[in-house]
Amino acid sequence: MHRKLGIGVCGARIARNHIYGYKQIEDVDVLCVAGPDVDRCRAVAEEYGVPRVVADYRDMLAMDDIDAVSICVPNRFHATLAIDALNAGKHVLCEKPLAVNAQEAQRIVDAARANNRLLMVAFNNRFSANTLALKEVVDQGTLGPIYYGKAFWLRRHGIPGFGGWFTTKSISGGGPLIDIGVHMLDLALYMMGYPEPVAVMGSTYDEFGSRGLGAHKGWEATDLQITNTFDVEDLAVGMVKFANGATLVVEASWAGHQEREDDLGIQLYGRLGGARMLMPDYQKADSVRVFTEADGHVGDFAPSFIMDDEYSREIRHFVECIQNGTESLAPGEQGVTLMRIIDALYESAASGREVRLDVPGQVEEIVG
Repeated sequence: MHRKLGIGVCGARIARNHIYGYKQIEDVDVLCVAGPDVDRCRAVAEEYGVPRVVADYRDMLAMDDIDAVSICVPNRFHATLAIDALNAGKHVLCEKPLAVNAQEAQRIVDAARANNRLLMVAFNNRFSANTLALKEVVDQGTLGPIYYGKAFWLRRHGIPGFGGWFTTKSISGGGPLIDIGVHMLDLALYMMGYPEPVAVMGSTYDEFGSRGLGAHKGWEATDLQITNTFDVEDLAVGMVKFANGATLVVEASWAGHQEREDDLGIQLYGRLGGARMLMPDYQKADSVRVFTEADGHVGDFAPSFIMDDEYSREIRHFVECIQNGTESLAPGEQGVTLMRIIDALYESAASGREVRLDVPGQVEEIVG
């Protein structure tokens, strides 16, 4: 008799979205939730009918009927859990970012290769219907070579609690750049074909968090209050140059004096056309707009799409890749490239200088 694919989940917050996605697939069983906060994990397990709860994730990895693991824990623990899971013979879907720096991200990729297991980064926005529609336009060559892009996620009041792991660099790896900016940065790189970065220039600022301002409503006092620190940025900006000559500008903030509470999306400039995708309006028919010119006449159009749950599509893709032995649309190697850029932006902000990524040994020096 055919056995269903057995899934284990580490974590109890964003893990709900993963479990919900797995539950939509007939050939899958979610068998265990693991995490040190056993009460929260038990509450999630009861909500979704998951039969087992363990405090130590290693107990879950020892279970023979678990084939794959979703890692939904704070950033600092991604590398340890992912590498242990891969070494235990499990496939891994890891929440973004893949790790707190490129060096740890590469160690995860190396473990996946050594154990011949699937490693996928949970870039859920890649699987939204509007993203898929825009990617189809890009892949058809409508924009031509993309030479410039902008990626941005800017909040007016959006600091996710004070003193929790999000605002503690030793646990998160950074502030809004590594938390929310990473989503739009990945989308822009994805549309551009993930070109090789060669140079990064960046700046970071803390104009709100250090003054106790800019809190996300509803996150002011939560169970994330564990460290009483705020040692990350609340705004990061940067410019990335690529080996193919393209340039990308990225902006990410948790707080700032601006009109909208959330302003996020990407803008692409190609030789034959351009495009913009505004993610707050992702359910609107014109959240994606394409700009072209033919015979001296400009023309705009909005690709058609039907919205559904990107988390469920992401989870289904992960499962199908395992079942079919195929590569994922969000491989670990791209997670490493993304972290090289983020590492370099933080290093540039600290040093006040451009950071070259095409100089042998510089990445190791930055993150070591």
